Amino acid sequence: MDKTRLILIEFPDDLQEELNKYICGDQKTDFIIKAVRKEFVKIKQKKAIMNSAGAI
Repeated sequence: MDKTRLILIEFPDDLQEELNKYICGDQKTDFIIKAVRKEFVKIKQKKAIMNSAGAI
């Protein structure tokens, strides 16, 4: 298992309500971690496309 660290993150009320509505207690951490990882993939892909466009 990867090393973990506890961090405090502030969420807007509406986002917190949706999280509570759709994701059960113990699954919230995993859901947020997966969502953040997906966003990092998108960011890295966009950066790679921008870098490769400059190489053409």
